[in-house]
Amino acid sequence: MHSRYLSFLDGLITIGLKNADSTYIKKHVEFILSRQAADGGFTGRAGGSDLYYTAFALRTLAICSYEGEIF
Repeated sequence: MHSRYLSFLDGLITIGLKNADSTYIKKHVEFILSRQAADGGFTGRAGGSDLYYTAFALRTLAICSYEGEIF
């Protein structure tokens, strides 16, 4: 059930971003990438890389059609 919800949500966001200005999307991608930790993950509220936040960041980058490198 959870997986179907996330897929549905990703689809809705993707549709909504089709008409978004590329500058708007680029700013969001830059913000997300600026939060990447040295170990390659993305930090959670408690600090340190967190699987939940890393998965969320990667899904967001995919929705934004980011094709660059992530370290």
